[in-house]
Amino acid sequence: MLPMDADEIAHISATLIGAIAEARAYAKTSGIDDEFREILRYAGEMHDVLIQTLIENEPLSTEYLRGVAVSTDNAIAQLAALADMPYGKME
Repeated sequence: MLPMDADEIAHISATLIGAIAEARAYAKTSGIDDEFREILRYAGEMHDVLIQTLIENEPLSTEYLRGVAVSTDNAIAQLAALADMPYGKME
């Protein structure tokens, strides 16, 4: 990856947070299906991009962005666990 500026890292973070929000909303309205899993896969990919970007652009890696990385990792893990629940729908 090429060096990025703060605006590009913010865009990656916002996209990641948006994907997680979309997955949550989808699970509540439509349940767990292939579309949910695709949204969740995309969120996971965006998380990987964020982590790699923070590593490669360490001077821009603020405490806030590291917190975003940790909290979004936790959110993705919770949503992945939801896919294993017997009801298949978020309540």
